[in-house]
Amino acid sequence: MYEEREIEEFIQHDEEGMPVSVKTIKKDIRCPRCGENKMYEEQAMNALSRRDNDTYICSDCGAAEAMEDHFKQERMPWADEDKYFGKK
Repeated sequence: MYEEREIEEFIQHDEEGMPVSVKTIKKDIRCPRCGENKMYEEQAMNALSRRDNDTYICSDCGAAEAMEDHFKQERMPWADEDKYFGKK
């Protein structure tokens, strides 16, 4: 096992002492489902929407879609549904 100080050497911190990955990974990208600024620059950190298997959404919305499907609940409308699914 690694000693804690060895692990700390691999983690970069900013001037406020926060790990760099925590502060820099978020970008000014709004989630297409909820419209909030919760998206990460690295796509793997976001959730792939179950609605089209192509659009990335924030992790909170990904969990919400999973719960909607599991409990067979009505689907929440997207903030910009026309853009992603066309006009109905």
